[in-house]
Amino acid sequence: MTEPLAPFLESRPEGLRAPAFDAWIDPASACPRAILTHAHADHAAAGHREVWATPETIALYRRRNPDWSGVERPL
Repeated sequence: MTEPLAPFLESRPEGLRAPAFDAWIDPASACPRAILTHAHADHAAAGHREVWATPETIALYRRRNPDWSGVERPL
């Protein structure tokens, strides 16, 4: 059976991945590039190297992770 999300999204055991951006969507653990749709604790895991999100979500991510030194990409 064909993956219904392909080629835009891949469903993997680690979560949902957007291959075009080499990014994980709302990942539960630290990853190199995260696209955050919101900043609930289950997605705002410390340690993402790069976060793509709205400015408001980035602000909440920084508040939850004050020592974060990654790159922010406001959307």
